[in-house]
Amino acid sequence: MNPSATSFLTMSDTTSVEYIFQVTTQGKGSMPAWKNLLNDADRRSIAEYIKRAFISNPQKK
Repeated sequence: MNPSATSFLTMSDTTSVEYIFQVTTQGKGSMPAWKNLLNDADRRSIAEYIKRAFISNPQKK
């Protein structure tokens, strides 16, 4: 996985999980630092991480 993507996921602000999910899986929003840096495998990995860590276990929010 791209190191910049990994460091972005360690942010303490988890209120934008849905936004991160949309950016990585659907290409929505404006994330200039990520443009052309994530391949399909990276996007799937990030989406799975978000799903496991936040969406499927909402009390962690």
